[in-house]
Amino acid sequence: MRTLLALENAISGIKLARSPIVIPEEVEEHKAKNLDFLKTHNLGVIKAYERRWKLLEDLFEKLQSCASEAFILWKGETVLPANLKKLQTLKTNLFLVTQNYLLTLHPSYIPERHPTMMDRLESERGTLYDFDDNDTFNSELRKIKDDIHNHLSQYLK
Repeated sequence: MRTLLALENAISGIKLARSPIVIPEEVEEHKAKNLDFLKTHNLGVIKAYERRWKLLEDLFEKLQSCASEAFILWKGETVLPANLKKLQTLKTNLFLVTQNYLLTLHPSYIPERHPTMMDRLESERGTLYDFDDNDTFNSELRKIKDDIHNHLSQYLK
């Protein structure tokens, strides 16, 4: 079933977005010209996260399309849309935390203007990074996935 495959792909995209392993992308020469190594590296990390988010948005678009088909096919069932809304909320929370993190990497970032940013990032580290199967974000993600899978499996019989 395409909806389940799209769900798996979207969850894989979320896991990629949360991966602490980031290979910085190459920064254009004109941008890197006047920056030191660390700032150039940070711009590369920002580009890598932008690529991850572009992929994640594409995967969610596909998931929404498949979910719309399922909604029409099964005449207005409500479990799938409710769980997709929860999944979208998780993705939005991850996006906000990621944006805060990327703000601190940007060369124009001035810590004095955002005195509580590092404390906030420290408290949100469990959302930003995928540590193991015991983290809260993964637990919520797995519960949503299981709920959708269990619900859709009734249509696969």
